[in-house]
Amino acid sequence: MKERLRAIIGMLITIFVLGMAVNLLGAPDSGASVAHNILSGIILLLHVLTAVGIVVVSAQLLYRTRGQKGRQRNHLAWGFGAVCFAFLAGVTTTAIPSPWSDFASFLMALGFMAALILYGAVLLRNAAAK
Repeated sequence: MKERLRAIIGMLITIFVLGMAVNLLGAPDSGASVAHNILSGIILLLHVLTAVGIVVVSAQLLYRTRGQKGRQRNHLAWGFGAVCFAFLAGVTTTAIPSPWSDFASFLMALGFMAALILYGAVLLRNAAAK
């Protein structure tokens, strides 16, 4: 489980950097250059694929602890909820026009921060216990 926790923390850091790059470059646009559209499209695709990976690993962590009780299980369940919330907010960001997409992006950031804190707490607690 420690390996999956490290993986999800790494993916959360990666998605943060990719998200900042998407925000900096902006989405592909018909008025932009071809190079800009290719670069921003690739970064956006990597952002989405990383998000899918985070959802999968989060679900695996939750599944592996089924039947358990306690703080660790609660943190993993809330972490999965935060990941799903951020994922849905990200989908909403692309589906609705501004200014509501900006609000959805803000909600995605909140979900990211909650997941990072929750999974980080589980990882630190496991490291301290051993």
